[in-house]
Amino acid sequence: MKLEALTLMALISLCLGYLLTRYISSKRNRRLTAKRLLAWADHANAQVELVRLPKTDTAGMLAIPERFKRMAFHQEVERWLSLIGLPGRSPSFWLIEMLLLAAPLALTLLWPIDFFLALLAGAVLAALLAGVLFFKASQVRRKFVEQLPNAIDLMASVLRSGHSVPQAVKTVGEEVPEPCGGEFKEVLQRMNVGQPLAQALCYTAVKFHSYEVDLIRRAIAIHAEVGGSLADLIDKTNQTLKGRLKLASQVKTLTAQSRLSALIVGILPIVLALTLNTIRVGYLNPLIETNLGRTLLMVAIFLEVVGVIVMKKLSTVRV
Repeated sequence: MKLEALTLMALISLCLGYLLTRYISSKRNRRLTAKRLLAWADHANAQVELVRLPKTDTAGMLAIPERFKRMAFHQEVERWLSLIGLPGRSPSFWLIEMLLLAAPLALTLLWPIDFFLALLAGAVLAALLAGVLFFKASQVRRKFVEQLPNAIDLMASVLRSGHSVPQAVKTVGEEVPEPCGGEFKEVLQRMNVGQPLAQALCYTAVKFHSYEVDLIRRAIAIHAEVGGSLADLIDKTNQTLKGRLKLASQVKTLTAQSRLSALIVGILPIVLALTLNTIRVGYLNPLIETNLGRTLLMVAIFLEVVGVIVMKKLSTVRV
């Protein structure tokens, strides 16, 4: 087990060294780019407010290879971080994930801890961090969707009063609380650099995975081609969104029992195993100390995850 732990720690050290080399190179390139932009700004002497771009990684972390950036899960992590207000911090996230995975393995070099248990503990810690990030991002997305109808109503009212589209977007950004208000401020920034409203909303729809924003974006894009009253168009579209949200709330209420059953089925084996091991100390030792027990434990964990996913799919109704 000591040899396995040393080998795994060596592989992790090599990965960290490679990522650190990439980070030093990318930091040098960013410094050179910043100098060129500063020289250009001094030469142009512009008096306009520049759009503030999100920082890439102020924590001094690591550069990520381009091939890894194109992976679907990495893109989802970047989207989650962007939702909770940490855009461009994915290198820091992956570094923390590697440290959480390696920390229990490092303890096996100091104390006589089973390598399998240390590896399992590291995987649980890494998965727990990803789960917390997903939960926070889901909360932000849910709050954004709940605030969107009121924001669209306010936008339609401003347009009816005779103001321009940028002024309506600015009013929504100032009056509506976070996260919807902050996102409309970013939409206004994209409009200030020349993007039409429909194109500026496209990034928001992808960022929040929001069908509602995409529907508004499509309505505005059609209006740009055929003309007419934009206020009336988005108001009618907003009525459709309100009906959809109401239906989604009713479906969530009707499927509450199924979702609770899925939660109980997922938690019950873990609670039962801990209870039996507490009542009779050492009852689960064969699952940990023998090779056959470890194999069966891994199969049980895999089947447990599959069962939770299946129950989740069965209790989810798309509206």
